[in-house]
Amino acid sequence: GNMTYHNGVFYLGARDRVQALHQRLETYDKLSRGHESQTMASPSSKPPSPASAQPIRLPESWIMRPSELVKKSDRDWSTNVNSRAAHIQLHRMYLSSMFLVHYYLHMADNGEARRIRLYFDEIATDSAWFRTQGRKGEPAPSYLRSDSSIEEIRSHYARLLFSADDLAALDADFRAKYIGLGFRIPEWK
Repeated sequence: GNMTYHNGVFYLGARDRVQALHQRLETYDKLSRGHESQTMASPSSKPPSPASAQPIRLPESWIMRPSELVKKSDRDWSTNVNSRAAHIQLHRMYLSSMFLVHYYLHMADNGEARRIRLYFDEIATDSAWFRTQGRKGEPAPSYLRSDSSIEEIRSHYARLLFSADDLAALDADFRAKYIGLGFRIPEWK
């Protein structure tokens, strides 16, 4: 959804991808600089509540620390919200996700995308069992137990991208690489 498109052609080069990210971030940064109480477009069809009519402080930085983003729960991602603050948080999470996926595809692992390829390979391998719940004789994924929660399943796949010990290094590398590309990402608090 962030690819540059002109006259029927998608531009997918490294420069085009980075330019598209700059443009998307600049759109949000303009909101923060110019309109402290700007109402964001709603990611939900649910109308805002009267309480959401209060001015909301927009974030200093729209890019979240990856270690914060990856810890968000299903409930945090729900688009069925009706307050401005919740809408702003959703926009911030989706924008941060775009940056994090770009990082894993093009910047992590010296640009080789090793971890994200392993992540998707394992999901693809395990998906046959998840689709049929083993009714076609596929063996269950080795980590899966009968009492595994959805959070445990998510944690298994997330470990292919990072371990809990890697999160501080992920934050630092993510920020350094984007600053190297000319992005303004303030120190995370």
